[in-house]
Amino acid sequence: MKKTGSIIGWVLIGMSLLCCSLSAISAKKPAADAFSGSGRSGAYATPVPPDGTVSVNFAGAEELLVLPGVGETLASAILEERTKNGPFHYPEDLMAVKGIGKSKLAAMRPLLDMSEEE
Repeated sequence: MKKTGSIIGWVLIGMSLLCCSLSAISAKKPAADAFSGSGRSGAYATPVPPDGTVSVNFAGAEELLVLPGVGETLASAILEERTKNGPFHYPEDLMAVKGIGKSKLAAMRPLLDMSEEE
């Protein structure tokens, strides 16, 4: 009888480890999900930069596509706003771009580099 309880214990430990491993794998998923809402397939999306941020004041249209919810039209609008009014000083400055509201800005915020020097 003790062997049965011991085996069940080991099975439960194994299942717990498996669940923890799967949780760790799915926790790494947000970088790939950065493309959701942009209308682009993750398979063809621009990868997130090595440091995980996008320099909004120096990025080109393709680099801006990494930001959540940013497609080609919104990337162009960001570039147009930057050209027209100069660099963005604060993340909230992006709300001057038509199509960027509070929720989209909140999703972008962790990936934004607002520095004004390259």
